[in-house]
Parts: sequence; structure tokens; C-alpha cells
Amino acid sequence: MGFSSPVDTATILGYIWAFSSTPNMHKSFNLSAEPVFNREAINLKVKFHLK
Repeated sequence: MGFSSPVDTATILGYIWAFSSTPNMHKSFNLSAEPVFNREAINLKVKFHLK
């Protein structure tokens, strides 16, 4: 994930990392984000496993 401003990228990723800590405590949940500081990019990968 990246925005035109590195400051915006760091701010948004900080919020994502802060709010994902509680749901990530559950074994079957994993929310993460990786910064891209040199270009604008939003790539999303979603996987669902239902029983």
C-alpha cells in the first residue's frame, strides 16, 4: 500500500497496524499491510475459508 506522500502512507499503515492487533489475536484471522513509499499502489489479497 502506498500513497503519493510517504507521510500519508506511514499514517494510514500505522492506523491499520494499530487496529489489526486485536483481530489478529485469533488464529484464523490475519490482517496485514506492507508499505510502498516510492509509488502509489493499493494491492489487495483476500482469502476466505468457510467450514
